[in-house]
Amino acid sequence: MDRGHWQPADIALVFLTCPREPSYLAATLASAFLGDPRVAKFAQISVSVDAETLECVGQLITHSSICWLCRTREESSLVEQFHLHRRACHNYAKALSLARPEARALMVCEDDILFRDGWVGMLLDALNEVSPNQQEFMLAAYSPRDNEAQNGPPGSYISGYPAEEFYGTQAMVFSKREASFVRDTIWKRGVERVDAPYDILIKERAMEIRNLVATRHSLVQHIGFISTGLGSYHQSPSFAREWPTGS
Repeated sequence: MDRGHWQPADIALVFLTCPREPSYLAATLASAFLGDPRVAKFAQISVSVDAETLECVGQLITHSSICWLCRTREESSLVEQFHLHRRACHNYAKALSLARPEARALMVCEDDILFRDGWVGMLLDALNEVSPNQQEFMLAAYSPRDNEAQNGPPGSYISGYPAEEFYGTQAMVFSKREASFVRDTIWKRGVERVDAPYDILIKERAMEIRNLVATRHSLVQHIGFISTGLGSYHQSPSFAREWPTGS
């Protein structure tokens, strides 16, 4: 197979969760499948949860396409001792280690988003536009910024995303190699020692090697009106815009 041509089976999808009231997780997962059933063909769909969050998903727990990764009591007890940003770094670094070997990229999504109709096809459009020779890339599938001015030629599926303006990790796609590097960085600088929150560490990495791009328009919308305390509420201005039909 041409390794420059992306298929759903090349992508691993992991959802980050945390106990919160209200819980948006069920709506997030439902919108992923209703928005584009091709998500079921991904290499994996995993949800990292604790027992409290697991109680909020109802019958979705029986969905054959979803792998529920419930944290052990020992791990939960340890992480509960961390302050908020260190705990978030721990969870994000763990998520970045979950991709199956056959996956070429890992998509990490937070638990308070809605997916737009046809989002899997749009994601494949964008990935197929990223250089097939680029082994280390980050693709933001959500941005609270309006990157319209950074768009490529008419019909382009990706936009430039100045690393200095990076904000919002609601839906991030990492190449396999980049996921490994970012995971190690967040673990060393966000868990073993606490230099910065994980979104700042991702931003610093993007500023260092200039490997950040964004989907032409956001593929998800942020709906977490009630914050977990990690940041302020924001939404994408481009979520409802018409997806280009190609050049």
